[in-house]
Amino acid sequence: TITGIFSMAAATADYHQALFGVRHEGLLSSGISTSTKVGMAIGSALGAFVLSWAGYVPDALTDAARADIRQAYFLAAGTLLAAQAAVVWFWPMDGNWRARFGAKAP
Repeated sequence: TITGIFSMAAATADYHQALFGVRHEGLLSSGISTSTKVGMAIGSALGAFVLSWAGYVPDALTDAARADIRQAYFLAAGTLLAAQAAVVWFWPMDGNWRARFGAKAP
């Protein structure tokens, strides 16, 4: 979905223009950039939390810590994949979003 964000952002700008008559592409781009930076910070913090929770010690890695890290990795990946799939599944790509959302044609 990371490659799709640019086409989805363009469609969002079009949708906003259809609803409100103005385009705020700069605001959308800065929001995407800020969200990416905040997401990277939260993701890094969660990674550190998982390592701490699993009892990770670099020079004495136990099998239990390895199993906990593996489970957390796959749980996070599965959760994020499901969230991305939900967004893409409900994304209006059929060209009929104006009728669905009650927007007037520009």
